[in-house]
Order: sequence, then C-alpha cells, then structure tokens
Amino acid sequence: MTILKLLMVLLIVILGAVFASLNSAQVTLNYYFSTLQLPLSVLLVGCLIIGGLLGVLSASMTVIRLKHKLSLSTRRLKTAQNELTDLRKTPLQD
Repeated sequence: MTILKLLMVLLIVILGAVFASLNSAQVTLNYYFSTLQLPLSVLLVGCLIIGGLLGVLSASMTVIRLKHKLSLSTRRLKTAQNELTDLRKTPLQD
C-alpha cells in the first residue's frame, strides 16, 4: 500500500513539473493597486488554490447551518420523548 501511495505522489510531482515547464510564459497580472509578472503555471495554480479555498468556505457554511438545524431537531426529539415517557407513566382516568 505504501508503494502505491509513493507512486501516486511521484506521478503528481512529475505531472506538476511537466505542467510548470509547458506553462512557463510570463504573464502580467493587473489588480487594483499594482501589477505583477508571474509565470502562467504559478498563476493557474494560485487561482486553483483560491477557488478551492472559497469552495471549502462555502461548503463549511452550509455544514454549520445543517449542524445547527440537527442540534435543534435533536433537542426537540428529546423533549418529545420525555413528554411521551411522562404521559405513559400517568395512569388513565375516566
């Protein structure tokens, strides 16, 4: 299993090196305050990382909201179960 992991890491490193060598042209990044000269591969990888982080942030907000709803539902269920237990203990009266 460790050999398989090592081969996967090696394949990713080789693909990254090939990607960087094929996209080594300098591009100018213009943003509001200044400009920056970067290799195209660095810019693409940076955009990929920023996009991934924004995706994780977006998904984590949804997960937090769903966990909050789950905790509320769990509390309501516990309250209903306690009420049902109390009702079962109460003797029937005519």
